[in-house]
Amino acid sequence: MSQLFREGQHDRIFKGKWYALILSHHIKALMGAQPYDAQYVQQKLFGNLPLTLNYDADWSNYLRTRIEAVLP
Repeated sequence: MSQLFREGQHDRIFKGKWYALILSHHIKALMGAQPYDAQYVQQKLFGNLPLTLNYDADWSNYLRTRIEAVLP
């Protein structure tokens, strides 16, 4: 597993939807006792993380081929 992390292949271990939860957990730890709106932070993470995806990467091949098959 350490080799996958070193090679930047985290996605082979974690599902994409988990990243917002992991990041939210880290933010909670950093905030400590300081009050903040955890639900708002998590909503923003789920909303913005997809914007960072590379839709031309190999992970999208499965979906892309199916979409292209139904397009005229």
